[in-house]
Amino acid sequence: GVTYDAGDVLDIIANVSKPPQFPINFEYTLPVSLAPGDSIKIQDPYQSLVALGTETDVVVARNAINLNVNIEPNDWMELNLPGGSPTCIEFSKDGKHMFVGQGTNGILRRVDGLEKLYDKDSVSAVITKTPLHTFGQTITGIAVNENDPETLIVTLGNYNNADYVYLITNAVSAGSGAANEISIQGNLVRMPVYDAEIDYLNPNIVLIGTEFGVWSTNLSQGPPY
Repeated sequence: GVTYDAGDVLDIIANVSKPPQFPINFEYTLPVSLAPGDSIKIQDPYQSLVALGTETDVVVARNAINLNVNIEPNDWMELNLPGGSPTCIEFSKDGKHMFVGQGTNGILRRVDGLEKLYDKDSVSAVITKTPLHTFGQTITGIAVNENDPETLIVTLGNYNNADYVYLITNAVSAGSGAANEISIQGNLVRMPVYDAEIDYLNPNIVLIGTEFGVWSTNLSQGPPY
């Protein structure tokens, strides 16, 4: 058996993980010593969260993957996001950040503090809502780099525009209106782009979906497409 001293830091795999492929770990500092055969209860800080875009807002609820618990109407928590109807929603891998496309004007918004949100009464106390950029076109898709949530790919709709695919490089750290957006339109035909995916093994590889099929690019080689 293994003996642990008070103050030792344990690396714990959260219950929402899918080990070994996608473990989500958290650290826990032992308040007491543990000898072989001892046990201690540890609160898992991670819990599933589901988000739903409505006509006017984004609502979230806990216990999304607990099949033994029904999500009742009163369990949904309204985030009260200004800026228009949500058009797409994506989470960072750790669940701490939500990125939302809003309205026909294309507001890209970051929502922080989700890991602290457990009831309706705490929404205004723990949630922050930061508008990162307004594109002037409908945001059709958001892809988050699983290895670095600062990096997003944002795709845009509508016709007769110059750019439809953007790279954001400071999505988590940017303040209001301060997103660093870089067009990666390259030689792509000027047409609506409906969504994007970032390869989690090689984040330089990006796939986009259009009405003329799926296109790919390697951002490290440029120009794209």
